[in-house]
Amino acid sequence: MVQIPGPSTIPSSFKSLPGYTITTSGILITPDGRPLPSAIYNCFGIPRQALASLNSNQEEEKHFCIICGDKASGKHYNVSSCEGCKGFFRRTIQKKIEYVCYKQGNCIVDQKNRNRCQSCRFQKCLQLGMRQEL
Repeated sequence: MVQIPGPSTIPSSFKSLPGYTITTSGILITPDGRPLPSAIYNCFGIPRQALASLNSNQEEEKHFCIICGDKASGKHYNVSSCEGCKGFFRRTIQKKIEYVCYKQGNCIVDQKNRNRCQSCRFQKCLQLGMRQEL
């Protein structure tokens, strides 16, 4: 069985791009929280067998939170999201909280940094389609 490319198969030049994350299963997540299309992998010199594995595992790619890249628990507020982002969005909406970013709204929101700037996290939730359920 071919393994999904892990961090060791991802070229170091790609690892240093700001905002991109690599999941424990080796799937690259873009700054906006979406899995990187497998067609792009070839541009970075990732082995052909890794591409075949990625193409056969596209269902797995759908199981990531589009906000932070963590493992999604399902579709919440109209998007695939993890329990953390679901709860954060729910609390923000229910309590009508207005957050302020102190870094010009350019904070990275990923699994590691998602709790650092609530304003940027909430804006990313809205930009990626999270909507209050009626």
